[in-house]
Amino acid sequence: DSSRWLGQFHFILSSVTQVKLGFGRTTLFWKDQWMPQRLEYTYPVLFSFAINKECTVESQFSHNTWQLQLHPNLSYQAETELQALLQNLQNLSPSPETADTRELLYPKPLISTANAYRLLTFHGSLWNPADYIWIYTIPQTARYSCG
Repeated sequence: DSSRWLGQFHFILSSVTQVKLGFGRTTLFWKDQWMPQRLEYTYPVLFSFAINKECTVESQFSHNTWQLQLHPNLSYQAETELQALLQNLQNLSPSPETADTRELLYPKPLISTANAYRLLTFHGSLWNPADYIWIYTIPQTARYSCG
């Protein structure tokens, strides 16, 4: 199922990158690191109340205010986490004039084609989505130069 492996690929991508927030359209609110820590880990109880755990930052900000889409009847702990999160979001807002950008979390010398390929394998076996990424996403000329 393509949506499942896209989620897995995003998990790998988000684990080695952080996002410099722009308009928030390509940044996952809960799962990307656009604040000092990923919100799903910082506010785990509140995350369990999220209506859409794959929502974007842009979808949670409307009319110049944060409007988080959560299931009703929050627990006491979720309400406490919500207040803490809203406090942290108070001076943050998406910038509609700039795109989101991803930056590597690790020093550049550690990043290479070989390391990226290793991210697509598990105990030496190629992860199924790797075929799609290398075959369909990489331009034909780049595929030959990578071999």
